[in-house]
Amino acid sequence: MFDKCEKCGGDIEYRQTDSVQGWFCKNCDWSIVATCVPELDEDTYCIYVLGVNYMDSKHISAISRACGKNYLALSRLLQQEKPKVLEGDASQILKAKSILESAGLNPIIC
Repeated sequence: MFDKCEKCGGDIEYRQTDSVQGWFCKNCDWSIVATCVPELDEDTYCIYVLGVNYMDSKHISAISRACGKNYLALSRLLQQEKPKVLEGDASQILKAKSILESAGLNPIIC
């Protein structure tokens, strides 16, 4: 692609560090760079919640917001031994975790 620096004619080399990649001159400050985004986490995670106080409206409301289910769907969900609140990507799970923790619940992520 490039053999010599356009500014001083010196040798150039390709480098990648953290979030920057590109061609850099070994002699001067000339460079052509681009952002390098590391691989995104595409895994699927689950979040469970144990020890729910069914009489605590904060617990029920938080679980409803975290999973997007209404009270009737929640009542069936919470009857399970290990209720799975949500299955999703990392950003969805982190948002749900924050909601659950703000209500005093201890979510389990796997």
